Amino acid sequence: MARMELKFDAFVDVISKHFPVVSFEEREKISSSLLGHWKSGRTLDKIERSNNIAKKDIEALERAISHIRHASKNIANIGWQGGQALLPYASEYAKSQEKLNWYPVLGFVDAADVVRDQLSLIADDLTNASSQIDPDAPPIFEYLDEDFSTGGRPRENGAFYLTRELAEVFKSLSGKEPTIITDTQSNQARGRFLEFVTDAFLAVQISASPEAFARKVVKERTTTNL
Repeated sequence: MARMELKFDAFVDVISKHFPVVSFEEREKISSSLLGHWKSGRTLDKIERSNNIAKKDIEALERAISHIRHASKNIANIGWQGGQALLPYASEYAKSQEKLNWYPVLGFVDAADVVRDQLSLIADDLTNASSQIDPDAPPIFEYLDEDFSTGGRPRENGAFYLTRELAEVFKSLSGKEPTIITDTQSNQARGRFLEFVTDAFLAVQISASPEAFARKVVKERTTTNL
């Protein structure tokens, strides 16, 4: 089962746990929406991480090329056991090089050569890609005329957008506005909404603090509703 299907099923389980009276069809609809908001936030995370200056991209490619060429040299040192283990992969690589009927005849000798060829091709492709980058090109956000990194929005957008949608779901299914309760004696946060967010974060293996994001969203909604 694909990872996204597993996460979808995990969301269905979370809805079932916290709102057991909701129909199966509604649980699936809600889970699809939650998954979509989380994925959209993660996409924005990736865009933000990609906002490098061109020179950093060139440096990253050059490091990758160096590692790949070093790996190619190490392949030459493998023995019979390693060569035998490489046989099925070498066969697939050879097919991708349009040698459709080719299969390593001499075992580890041919297998190692094919893998080395494949690594060299990848390194050559990366070298060509690197040469096409203008080292003076500005970061991508300048092309987009956007500044995703400012404006006070929290980092880890996947967690943020998921929590936002969780708040909408919570309000819709419970009829109550999401709140965070702080125990006056232990100073610990608790409440149904926090429990809901915590289980949802676990469902998609978000390492960020559910309490922190639950508080951000509750504060945002409180401010908006004033």
